[in-house]
Amino acid sequence: MKCPWCNYFHTDEWRTDSNVKWIILKGQNWYLPLSKINILKIIPVYVSNYPGIYGGYVAEKPISIKEEIKLYEKCKHKKVIIYGSPDFKLNYQKWLKFPYFTHIIELKKWNQGSLHHKRQLKYARNNNIIIRPGSKMLFKTLWESYFKKKLHYNIYSNNFVTYFSFKNEEIISGALIVTYKKTAMYLLGFNLKRNIKGASHLLHHKIIEDLIEKRFLKYDLLPSKNLTGVIRFKNEIGAEKKDFFIYTSPSIIIKHYLNKHGFYEKGSAL
Repeated sequence: MKCPWCNYFHTDEWRTDSNVKWIILKGQNWYLPLSKINILKIIPVYVSNYPGIYGGYVAEKPISIKEEIKLYEKCKHKKVIIYGSPDFKLNYQKWLKFPYFTHIIELKKWNQGSLHHKRQLKYARNNNIIIRPGSKMLFKTLWESYFKKKLHYNIYSNNFVTYFSFKNEEIISGALIVTYKKTAMYLLGFNLKRNIKGASHLLHHKIIEDLIEKRFLKYDLLPSKNLTGVIRFKNEIGAEKKDFFIYTSPSIIIKHYLNKHGFYEKGSAL
């Protein structure tokens, strides 16, 4: 798929494997996959792509403003949320725009992290923490047990990789990475023992080293809303903040839904 901003969640393989209801909007040389979710349990909303993950239309290059107006008209009455990304934006002025951000490590320029990060690595190594890839089934079991809910991703594709941190062969934490082309994204994780210093730092350090060895170009840690401690951690391991927007059709219900989750629009079409 020749689409510069697309990720694994845009692919036909993902849509075939996922347990999500999809509709596809089509235009000239583009299409937009939308997954149906319900907010407040009864109100249908269509999200591009999988909820919370970068979406947008699939095309070989950005579409013309004429085609984007057609896209907007198709979305206008459907209660649509399109998660942009640092590499994808919409230009038509009638979209509602909600600022958001992520943190990304450009792997060729990685600075090995902050001094604090290096201290944390030392703590973890001195504490006999080791990191290695592991079973996807085990990750799913532990994640569901930790969060008390089902993991709805089908993580058995080769695009998914799981890592664990261990102390004396006991699992401390885990990470689920999804890869596509030359980009890797940190999708999910869990931490069973938060009081073990440096384990999370060493876990991501090892992931970054492996990605560099495999010649990946980016490690995207994905958005964390305004979780101060998580954002500080991302900065410590060497990630840089990247801004983008969430775009929506002009719906009071969607606006209220996003406001409730801490998103406030920039500009308004209402």
